[in-house]
Amino acid sequence: PIPAGLKGRSVKPLATGGDADGWRSSLAIEIHGARGLRTERFMYAVYGEGEARDLGEPREFLTDLKIDPLQMRNLARDPEYRETLESMRAALAAWYQEHGETLEPQYRIAADA
Repeated sequence: PIPAGLKGRSVKPLATGGDADGWRSSLAIEIHGARGLRTERFMYAVYGEGEARDLGEPREFLTDLKIDPLQMRNLARDPEYRETLESMRAALAAWYQEHGETLEPQYRIAADA
């Protein structure tokens, strides 16, 4: 049983081949200097404004895990993935809101960026 006061539920049904209905479809990631969201198909990350990025790369990273499981190609600037990028941005912000938190300003990207 889950101790009182802790959020969560047992993953035993998933580990033993049970039904995954009702489980979340994404995983939020927080590491120093970045915030991200992974779904079954996509991985999205945004790097904090002002973080050291010496390679001149964009602040966002998007990869299609179906065609690039090693996450070698950044699709954040690819026009074909614009809708996906915007969707992942919104999903990350929504995850924070759903959990009673706020995505810190340094990780926010303007909708028209």
